[in-house]
Amino acid sequence: MKDRFLKIEIFRVLSKIQHYIKKLEAKEYYSKNNIVCLNIHKQFINALYDNVNEIKPKFYEQLLRYINYEYIQQLRYIQRSQTKEVPWSIIPNFEKIINNLLGDNYIFILRPQWKWNYKIITEHPSTSFNKIFYDLTKCKDKLRIEEETLVISFPVIEKTNFLFHTIIGHEIGHLFQKIYFKKFLTKEWEKETINKYLLLKLIRDEFVNVEQIDHYSDKLEHIISIYKGLVKEILPDIIGYFLLGPSMLFALYFFAKWNIDNVKPLPKRGNHYPPLKYRIRVLYDLFKESCKENQSKDFSLPEDFLVEIEDYLSDDADILIFRAFIYNYAYQLFTKYEYNIQHIINFSKEMLGDEIYRLDYGKLKYLINERIKKQIPPNEIDGNPVRLGDIFVSGWMYFYEKLIKEGEVDIERFIKEQIILDRLLLKASNLIYIHSYYLEKHVDA
Repeated sequence: MKDRFLKIEIFRVLSKIQHYIKKLEAKEYYSKNNIVCLNIHKQFINALYDNVNEIKPKFYEQLLRYINYEYIQQLRYIQRSQTKEVPWSIIPNFEKIINNLLGDNYIFILRPQWKWNYKIITEHPSTSFNKIFYDLTKCKDKLRIEEETLVISFPVIEKTNFLFHTIIGHEIGHLFQKIYFKKFLTKEWEKETINKYLLLKLIRDEFVNVEQIDHYSDKLEHIISIYKGLVKEILPDIIGYFLLGPSMLFALYFFAKWNIDNVKPLPKRGNHYPPLKYRIRVLYDLFKESCKENQSKDFSLPEDFLVEIEDYLSDDADILIFRAFIYNYAYQLFTKYEYNIQHIINFSKEMLGDEIYRLDYGKLKYLINERIKKQIPPNEIDGNPVRLGDIFVSGWMYFYEKLIKEGEVDIERFIKEQIILDRLLLKASNLIYIHSYYLEKHVDA
């Protein structure tokens, strides 16, 4: 009796989902990726519906819980990604970056969330299903989906805040962080690092007897966890920096102004997030290197801003944290050992190739003085589309210049000008994609 009831309930719920997917298909979406994603959901649910009879009754209860508590919530990503809900003008540029770097199997969805945070989620309907129902051999192949849905969430109230969307570069960086972990930071690496490096340092530096080593196993795992936390956040920062230039530095520094914990590591869900201030320090070092490579001497960031950020970093409270026993070992792994910060930088450059943003002050000077200040979208120079990074960097430079030079600010006028700046930058983002697409399709034809 129970099995019969559960089976009927499974069919009923799947039928409801089929109906809801049809309603979602009638909505307006800017990107074809939303329709592709909906088709994946439809394919998955239809295949599941058609194969319920192949599922053993002992799985009915588990399947129903999976559908109600795990699967259905995935539909909210598409439901919230309608054209009216998102900054649609930036979507095709980020789609292009992702596809150029990682191939066409990633389906990029941008959607708002109420929590003030940027976040990346990678999943598709069959992933968790196949983990749970791994022995459903008769219908498993019909439920396997190759594409991976890549959902990036942004704060709902910041929909049109172009400058804040710099953080999308960091979220894309998490895809490369996963590649880095899979390639280098394996279980074998952990074991080797503990045995050949950390244990020897403990014996030498802390005068630990070999007989006492077992008592330090938790601490050794803690060190590895802190090191991985550094890589988890700083590698995406570096990827974001190389994709969108120093706008990543400007964005993190802006957030640090109202983040009171920016010098503390943040334990979170078993991870150990590095201090925000230390992340800014790493990006500022990259920025100074890129400045050395730049040949333009007549234009740079507002000098007051450089003085301000250097003064901010002169207080090394974030570095002092790494002198504590556990953090010190993790810091040495990150700065001196095999897979250190320089290795991460080299890996990032290798992965991004031609997508790396090159700082050009002459170009930025033109975009600010001849376009943004005249309320013209900063999308082209001499008939050629600029890069997405140029729009982000010129926008941030103009923002900081205006903020610093004006001193006492008329709030209403400042907010109005900020809205104008956002609109100019969003329009420029849309225009460079259209322009680049036209050149690709017609210039060589």
